[in-house]
Amino acid sequence: MWINEDVLQGEAVILEPLTLEDTDAYIKVSEDGDVWKLWYTTVPKP
Repeated sequence: MWINEDVLQGEAVILEPLTLEDTDAYIKVSEDGDVWKLWYTTVPKP
């Protein structure tokens, strides 16, 4: 696979690649208002 799957961890944040297991959490987050209508984001509709 050409994508690097390393996890970056600091004192206050962990950055890791998205997986299909993350789908439900991101759907829930996107339902909190009309975030996909903001010009500076690329969140798809729920």
